[in-house]
Amino acid sequence: MKVNGHYYRTVLLSQQTLPAIKHVAGNTFVFQQDNDPSHCANDTIKLLQQKSQTCLVLISGHQTAQI
Repeated sequence: MKVNGHYYRTVLLSQQTLPAIKHVAGNTFVFQQDNDPSHCANDTIKLLQQKSQTCLVLISGHQTAQI
């Protein structure tokens, strides 16, 4: 199944993945993604910056962003 960026950010990250990670790890965690376009899109990085106070986002093949 192919997931577009909007669905990935709105449903998978905001509603499911990030709340589950924060429940287990708090605000300090490493979030690693692959090279899928919806994962490394600028809108996705901006969302992670807004939703996460202290995390490290690793995107394979791209720069690492300290958030």
